[in-house]
Amino acid sequence: LPKTHYLCPDIHSFTEEKIQILKQQGYTHIKLKLGRDLDFETKQLKKHFNQLNSFQWRLDFNESLTVEAFQTWWHENKNILRPLLDYIEDPMPFDAAAWETLNAPIALDRGLDFENLKNFSGNCIVFKPANNILQWLSNLKHRVVFSNYMDHPLGEMTAIYAAQQYYEETTKEEVCGLKAWTLYEKNEFSEQLKDLGPKLFLAQGPGFGFGNLLEKQNWKVLK
Repeated sequence: LPKTHYLCPDIHSFTEEKIQILKQQGYTHIKLKLGRDLDFETKQLKKHFNQLNSFQWRLDFNESLTVEAFQTWWHENKNILRPLLDYIEDPMPFDAAAWETLNAPIALDRGLDFENLKNFSGNCIVFKPANNILQWLSNLKHRVVFSNYMDHPLGEMTAIYAAQQYYEETTKEEVCGLKAWTLYEKNEFSEQLKDLGPKLFLAQGPGFGFGNLLEKQNWKVLK
């Protein structure tokens, strides 16, 4: 199975104690959501810089910036942040011409479709099997980082399966984003899973797992 990064949805919860725990668990990559209060978030990153340089960072803006705002931020901070970065995800809505001017390690997620993929000049895409088509990846030269849709644990198992199949068939390797069940309140499905740090854990049972639980659900046919 591929390994996974740690997902940090809010830098307010990122303390020195938390950093030490992640190191002990063996994480090598951290994905951090940014853009709600960029000045504060950037100061926090710099504050913990000496402890954070043992990780590779994936900064996800969820399309929250303009081209001008990103360029200003990147110009002011790239010298200190660039050595830490794996990539910067979705700084603003995808526009092929605008993204080519950014001069930064950009990854495409939200705007990923077949047409945009053909026009994306960066080297990394974030691929979610829940809303992307696996055939797009045929003969693709980009780095492909699989991610789940932060959905139900059953959906997360299907994303792990798709990622494992892709990397095995292509003999490629990436640290993915395939664990979100630890962010939510526990339910009977997530209670069957374990938090093994960057190592992924599969639900027990045939297929995608959760056999007995799935049998108990009230299934409805969608028409």
